Amino acid sequence: MAEEPNSSHGVSKEQTREYIKEAVGKLGPQVPKEQKKDVAKLFVKIFEQGEAPKKAMGIPDEELAQLFSFAYHQFISEKYENARELFKLLLTLDPANHSYATCLGVCHHRLKDYEFALHAYMLAAFLAPKDPLPLFYAYDCFHNLNDEANAGSMLCNVIVRAGDNKIYETIKKNAEVLLERTEQRLINEQAGVKPPI
Repeated sequence: MAEEPNSSHGVSKEQTREYIKEAVGKLGPQVPKEQKKDVAKLFVKIFEQGEAPKKAMGIPDEELAQLFSFAYHQFISEKYENARELFKLLLTLDPANHSYATCLGVCHHRLKDYEFALHAYMLAAFLAPKDPLPLFYAYDCFHNLNDEANAGSMLCNVIVRAGDNKIYETIKKNAEVLLERTEQRLINEQAGVKPPI
């Protein structure tokens, strides 16, 4: 009889338990047996039952809000590396929170880590399919990576996501202007015209 896969990630319950057992076994003899049991229970909640780490660990939303506030303060103080690590922690604890993914992307963006920023922005765009902001930021990353085709694609998606929503009216207008410029750069590139220095 075939093992039934865990619906959340296509791995059977038995395979998940084996992975957990292996991971806990790697903690070594310095970790007390009771602590290993606690870690195993936590892993079961997260990887087998599909709970978010914040829920599995019993971390209240108020504590995450305080951590977010501190991370934001680090960001506005231009301590982008510190902010990045805090937003990474927040996203690890609550991986379905699109705001954490966007903020992590912005930190990478400010540090000119465009590839990492793009990963975070794409996650945010997936988690919040009606929000054009992560894709607008992704446009700038692709533009800075000299990937005008993907930059243009991001702008098209920004315009579609913004739709007629008044909240996104400004971002939509900006995307339309930038898209015209991007299209012209692509046309010039295809024609072999060098951009002015």
